[in-house]
Amino acid sequence: MTPAEARPGRLGVGVVGAGRVGAVLGNGLRGAGHPVVGVSAISAASRERAEALLPGVPVNVIAGCTASGMTPAARAGASTSTP
Repeated sequence: MTPAEARPGRLGVGVVGAGRVGAVLGNGLRGAGHPVVGVSAISAASRERAEALLPGVPVNVIAGCTASGMTPAARAGASTSTP
């Protein structure tokens, strides 16, 4: 039985943005028994933080982004139309 099954109401958590808050929040939720299933990171610092605070959690590196936003190439290819 996994920790999530042992305690009802546990949620699978994905952390979007492993900055100073995201990685710590994910670590706290993991400590409360919620399984952290993945984390996204942009900068090298956020990747290192995610790996340090959330060992064993897959880190998804966001392509086409920088810590300050989208790269010019990604921005040029971004859709500006609305559905």
